[in-house]
Amino acid sequence: MSSPLDLIRLTLVELIDDMNGFSPDNVDSQAAATNICNMVLTDLKEDETDMAMSLLFNPERGILYFLRKALDKAVHANAKVIFLEFTAELISRSPNSITPHIFDIKILLSSCTKMIDPEALDVNGLCEKLHNAYGTQQSKMASTVKAEVLEVLGLIARYFPNVSQRHERHTTLMRWCLTVIQDQLNRGAKQELSLIAGAVVGLDNCLYSFADKAAKDVPTILRHIRTLVNVPEDLSRFATPIGTFFTANFTQIVSAEVITSSAQYKAMSVAIRGYGYFAAPCKQIAPDQLKNLLTHLLRKSAFLVSSNTNEGMDGSSSHLAAFITAYTFVAQVYDTVPELLMIALIQMANAAVMNFTKMTTYARIECCIAVERLLVMLLYKGEGVLRSFFDKLSYKLLVFTAADISPTNSDRTPMQDETNWHSYTIYLFLWRNLFKPGTLSRELNKSPVEISDADLERFSLIIYGSTMESFKRLVSLLNLSVSDSEIDLDEESALETKMVDMDPATWVAGMGPVSGDAAKLQANCAKDFVIFQNLTEFWQLFLPEIRPDLFARWTLVIGSTLIELSAKNPLVSGFYKIFATCLQVCQSTSYFHPQGTVEKLIKKEDEPINIQRAATLFKKYIREVLARLEQYKDDLLASCLHLVLSSPSALTDSDCIIAPIQLALKLGLGYLPLATVGLDAVERWIDIVDHDQDYWFSRVLPSLNEYLMVDVTSSGESENIDAPTLKSKQKVIVQRKQAYKDVARKASMLASSDHVQSLRDLQLRILRLLGRQAQYNKLILNRHNEHDGSREVSSDLLAWDPEPRVKLKIPFQEMKTELQFDEMLPRIIDLAENSLNRQIKVASCELLHSLVILMIGSSAFRARDAKDPKKSPFHKIYLKVFPALLRLAVDVDQVPRSLYRPLVSQLIHWLTNNAQYENPETIALLNACMDAACDTLGPLRDYGAECLGEFVKWSIKQTSSSSSSGPMNVKSLLKRVYNLASHSSTAKRLGASLIVNRIYRVFREEAPLVDQFTVELLYWILFSLRLAEADHTGLGTRQQACLAITHLQRIIV
Repeated sequence: MSSPLDLIRLTLVELIDDMNGFSPDNVDSQAAATNICNMVLTDLKEDETDMAMSLLFNPERGILYFLRKALDKAVHANAKVIFLEFTAELISRSPNSITPHIFDIKILLSSCTKMIDPEALDVNGLCEKLHNAYGTQQSKMASTVKAEVLEVLGLIARYFPNVSQRHERHTTLMRWCLTVIQDQLNRGAKQELSLIAGAVVGLDNCLYSFADKAAKDVPTILRHIRTLVNVPEDLSRFATPIGTFFTANFTQIVSAEVITSSAQYKAMSVAIRGYGYFAAPCKQIAPDQLKNLLTHLLRKSAFLVSSNTNEGMDGSSSHLAAFITAYTFVAQVYDTVPELLMIALIQMANAAVMNFTKMTTYARIECCIAVERLLVMLLYKGEGVLRSFFDKLSYKLLVFTAADISPTNSDRTPMQDETNWHSYTIYLFLWRNLFKPGTLSRELNKSPVEISDADLERFSLIIYGSTMESFKRLVSLLNLSVSDSEIDLDEESALETKMVDMDPATWVAGMGPVSGDAAKLQANCAKDFVIFQNLTEFWQLFLPEIRPDLFARWTLVIGSTLIELSAKNPLVSGFYKIFATCLQVCQSTSYFHPQGTVEKLIKKEDEPINIQRAATLFKKYIREVLARLEQYKDDLLASCLHLVLSSPSALTDSDCIIAPIQLALKLGLGYLPLATVGLDAVERWIDIVDHDQDYWFSRVLPSLNEYLMVDVTSSGESENIDAPTLKSKQKVIVQRKQAYKDVARKASMLASSDHVQSLRDLQLRILRLLGRQAQYNKLILNRHNEHDGSREVSSDLLAWDPEPRVKLKIPFQEMKTELQFDEMLPRIIDLAENSLNRQIKVASCELLHSLVILMIGSSAFRARDAKDPKKSPFHKIYLKVFPALLRLAVDVDQVPRSLYRPLVSQLIHWLTNNAQYENPETIALLNACMDAACDTLGPLRDYGAECLGEFVKWSIKQTSSSSSSGPMNVKSLLKRVYNLASHSSTAKRLGASLIVNRIYRVFREEAPLVDQFTVELLYWILFSLRLAEADHTGLGTRQQACLAITHLQRIIV
């Protein structure tokens, strides 16, 4: 049995064949039309709809062909009605299927209007009747009737212009419409809006056919339209949204065709390039026309620059390189570049810089070549011309490099989407090519940028100097100040210090250390910090890679600027990172080594002075940073370690570098980039140390032992498998691509300043290092560590209490078992602090956390209101565990921090609720916090002071109001502060001052404590200040003591 689709096709073919036969009037078209429509609407399957539509509306063999053939045949009227109703039904039922055929349907229906006989419809009689009625009875008609009459007369004028031309009816209709509109607009608030709408529609239809007859009325019509388009806001007629829609649609069409036409920019690009290519022949053949050529170009430059500045990425941006090249060719024919042309050039270059990240990769390549050509042309016009031009351009380029402006989504690669995108990763491609003009054009076999080697050296010196000046200017203008969110206004004014612009040595001496809670500091200008962070990352990529040999003449200038700014903003880690990069470049160019090859561009008579001044200033600055290492934490500590370990051997000695190397390798266990920096320093200093090597190796090599104790074979194999695969794929791509695509791939690759090695790579480097130092490699097993010398070595693995205390009872169904953890606690803490395997570290931290809660819970049921102090059964264990909890709370890993910071706070809240003076458990926690506050490690010291502030706060909160002498725990703390303030150790005295500054705000609110301890506390802090006279200024003992004295003075006064 045939399918409905086949039956439809056969019926349609028979109908069309009969219509093309000898007797089309005898065809039973009504029956055929009925059968076709019924089969389509009832029998057709859904998946056959599209095929049926293509058959039905085939222009040569479908129902549209039938309607055209039967247009003037009355015998087929019923069939035509059936097909038209059927088409209307399809449009509402299957709009998606019939959409491709809408245009053909519309053309057919439009052609049918010509077949309407106006005489048969008596259009002339209708028009005459309406004209007479409106002309004689206008005053008696309602406004809605008049509006409808004007609309109908307008429709007659549009579709039957021959009827309206009789007796000049169209002229009369225009006059009536304009009179009604003008009369209604002059009425103010009493306007008949329906009448105005009818008059406007009638006028519109009349103008459709008789626009040439209304030439003299055009000003009047435009004036009325201008008034009508100011639609009142409260108007809610149906015509309002329709008018808004058509206005928006019209504006969009005009904008697309006139304003943003890509064809317009393409044609303009071809024309302007023609100007540029023919500029030189024009000067030779018709020099008098050169001025006219320049005038035309300058007129176009204003439009091009404004379109790129106001609209961002549009059609002209892709042609910016062609515009810049053409303008360069024109400027090249002049002996002296005209001022207006120079302004146009800098504007075009600025537009290219502004839109660089928004361009496609290929457009960036063309832009780089164009800017190179422009700069080389300016070089041959004079060094002063290039320097003046690039001073402006380099600053703007540096600003946009440091400011994050997202590229267009269409140009982003998957790699860019997955990483944290920054502008400098794209702008670095432009910076690289600016310092090697001609290389890119030669790789792409384009017209080369001609420049000799001698001129290239002059060119590099000029743009490198302008870049350094722009960097110095930008970094000096940034507002990198911070403010304490909790500091009092009077304290803030009292702590402000003024720095005098003196010799650089004064800046270094004035660098005050900062210890305290840096988390409470807020940036005064967050946007400037974002720009500076990106600038720091860019500097770490730019300086070592792009002509590091030219940095020698700028070492002192940039170094002194960074030291000055670092003194003003000691908590900004970016300055230490930038200065560390400068020291690395000085190390690679042997700037501070007399026997090395010194930069040849520096004059011989200036060389010793510059190097000597830089060495003196840098040495003092590095010593200050070394002294402040113990006060910093997190990124600030890592940045300072990077700076110290990057310093050339001429600026420091082997003994001073031991402690930073040990600290870097210790922190590197949890942060591999710092381990890489530490290992780089070890490898470099091994070749420099020439005396007492046993001592140096015995202090440094043991820090490497922990890295060799982790098995990373499986992870290392996976890393080694992936890397060659990626490289091999890239090689295949390079071999298959042409030179242009190869350069485009390089241009689209993201740059990164992070060169992090895996743990396996670090282990291989350590093994090679030990192999080269065979006579000293046994020293790696030494357990000596200066930083941990005050603590018991955790590898002793002895139980801390002779009696088993930490027991966990597990009630199984058949038996009850008991697990004892006393002997395992030392090993658990050792793994939690030092394990390089993160799974083991996290598991140990979680187990220790659970055991501490178990011990606290087990001793929670003892009587806490006894008058005599009683030791907890876990007292001896607490003495060992509490310091470990504080160290884990400042671990570089986020998991221990998130576990133990809340736990330590809860311990403080619980153990300060004691009823006995000098309660053993409370004192164990207090002593652990005091030792942490006096530690030489900055993060631990600040956290210890923070815990003591919490200790004082909760001791006061949990003391009864009837106690007249104040909290007992605070008395215990203050007595220990007295001892610390008079201690010979600088760390102890610094800890005492930090504690006082931390508890100051809580202490001043308690009258009993103020009356009893203020003067005594002031005495011991003054005594501490006296002992601090001989301390190094970078240690911070004097600054913190002065700050504590200021706080106490404010209480007394």
